[in-house]
Amino acid sequence: MLKVIIADDEEKVCQLLTHLVNWNDMGMEIVAVINDGKKAYDAICNLKPDIVVTDIRMPNYDGIDLIRMTKELLPETYFIIISGYSQFEYAKSAIQYGVENYLLKPIKSKELVNTLTKIIEKHALKLSDSLEKNELKIMLHTSEEKVKKNLLAELLVDPESKITGIGIKELNREFCCHFETGYYTILIIKPFMEPEDKSKEVLSLLLTKILCTAKEKLEVCCEEVVTMAWEGQVLCLINTEDPTLTAVKKQLNKIRIEISNLQDIFSNVKIVIGIGQVADSLSNMHQILQQAQTAVMDRLIRNGECIIEFKENSQSGKEVFDVIDTQVRNRILSYFEVLDIDGILSELTELWKVLEETKDSQFIYQYYNEIVSLLLYGVKNYMSPYQFPDLTWYQKKFNSFLTVPDIFQWLKQHISDEFDKFTAEKRIQDSKPMRQAKQYINENYNKEITLENVSSLTGFNPAYFSALFKKETGENFMEYIMKVRIQNAKYLLIQTNKDIGDIAADVGYTDLKYFSKLFKKKTGLNPSEFRKLYG
Repeated sequence: MLKVIIADDEEKVCQLLTHLVNWNDMGMEIVAVINDGKKAYDAICNLKPDIVVTDIRMPNYDGIDLIRMTKELLPETYFIIISGYSQFEYAKSAIQYGVENYLLKPIKSKELVNTLTKIIEKHALKLSDSLEKNELKIMLHTSEEKVKKNLLAELLVDPESKITGIGIKELNREFCCHFETGYYTILIIKPFMEPEDKSKEVLSLLLTKILCTAKEKLEVCCEEVVTMAWEGQVLCLINTEDPTLTAVKKQLNKIRIEISNLQDIFSNVKIVIGIGQVADSLSNMHQILQQAQTAVMDRLIRNGECIIEFKENSQSGKEVFDVIDTQVRNRILSYFEVLDIDGILSELTELWKVLEETKDSQFIYQYYNEIVSLLLYGVKNYMSPYQFPDLTWYQKKFNSFLTVPDIFQWLKQHISDEFDKFTAEKRIQDSKPMRQAKQYINENYNKEITLENVSSLTGFNPAYFSALFKKETGENFMEYIMKVRIQNAKYLLIQTNKDIGDIAADVGYTDLKYFSKLFKKKTGLNPSEFRKLYG
C-alpha cells in the first residue's frame, strides 16, 4: 500500500479529500491528516509517506517550503499541490520541485484520481527492477479498472453524458481505456438461479465469477472490454473489428457454458445474454445499453434462447386496459373487500392466460405492472394499515425470473402468503354477514342500493343490521357506500380518459352536479382538479 499524508489548514478540505477517492481501492492508505505546515513536516519525517497532498498556504510552513524541505530529506516523495489561487509564481515554484499536479479548489474527484493513477504508473516504472513490480502492476490494473467502471456508470445514469461526444483518444486518456477505431456494442450477462440460492452472498460470488470469465473470454477477440456488475447482472462495453460479432458470439457461448457448468457451486444456474445493436462510434451507447436490456427482457418470448440480439418487436396490438377492464377490476377489488384470496388467485390465473400467445415482452411487463398496481390499490384500500412492498420492489422481482410462468407462480404464492399473514387477525374482527354486505356493495355500487335490500340479504332487520354495521365497521351504512363510490371514481379519474359524467354514472350517481359536490366534500378537490393533479 502506498502511504499518503494530507495537509491543509481547512478541516473541511481535509475531510473532503479523505472521502473524494476510494483510497483503499487504489492501493493507498491515508496515514495522517495535518492542519499545520510544521506538523506536516514532522509527520513526513516520522512516517515517510509515498505521497503528500498539500495546500499551498498553511501556518508555519507553506506548501512550497514543505516540498523543498521534504525533497532534501526524501527526494522520492510525490507531491500534489492544491490551492484556491491560480498564481503563476506558486505554480512555477511547484514545477521546479517536481510536483505531480497543481489542482485548484474545489477539487474534482476525476482530476485527483487521474493524478493518483499517473503517480502509480510512475512509481511502477521506478520499481520495475524490484520485488514490488508485480504488486504495483496489480495496483495499477485495479486502479484502471475502477476508473473504467466510471465510464459505464456514467452511461447508466446520464443519457446526455458528454462522454458520448468526445473523441477516442480523449476517452482513453480520461477513463484509462484502450479503445480503437472499429465497432462497439454493449452486452448484458444476466444469471437466473433457483429461489433458494438467491442470497446476496451467493449472487455476489456468482457475479464476480461472471466478471472474471467475461473479461478473460472477450479479451481474446476484442480490442477493449469494460465490465461492471449492476443490479444482479454484468454489463460489458466491447470494442471489436468485426461488425457481425461472429467471434464474440462464440466466446459468449463459452461464457454461458462455463458458468452454467458450475453446478457444485450454483445449483441450476441459467445464463441469458442480451446484445445491443453494433455501432461505429460511442455516441449512442446509452441507447444501445437500453437495447441490451430489452434483449434480456425478450427471454420471455424467445423460447429458451440464451444469447439474444436486440430486435424491434412487433406490437401485440392489445392495450392493457382492454384486458384489465372495469369489470375485472371490480371483481378483484370485491374479493379484496371480503378477503377472498381464492377469488383473487382465480382472477390472476385467468389474466395470465392472455399472455400465452403474446410475442411482445414490453406488453408483458406493462401488463404485470398494471396487475401489481391493482393489487396494491386493493391492499391500500381494504387491508390498511397492512402494507405490501412498493411497485419498484415488484418490478425488480419481475426481472429476477427467467420465464413468464415463473413470474406469475411466484406472484400468486407471494400474494397468498401475504394474505395469510393479514387475514388471521382480520377474519376475527369482521363477521360473515358484514363481509357479505360489503361484498354486495362492492359488486353493485353502480346501482341503487338500499338499507332494506342489503339487510334482507344478510338475514337481519334494517334497524339491527344498521347498528351492527356501524359497530363492526366504524361507519354507517350510507357513508360506506359513498366511500366505495368515491374510491372507484378516483381510480377511474386517474386510470381512464372517460368523461366525468360517465364516471359519475359508472359509480352510481346520475346527477353530475351532486356527484361533483360530494366528491369535493370528500377529497377537497372537484373531479377535474383531482384528475389534473393525480392523473
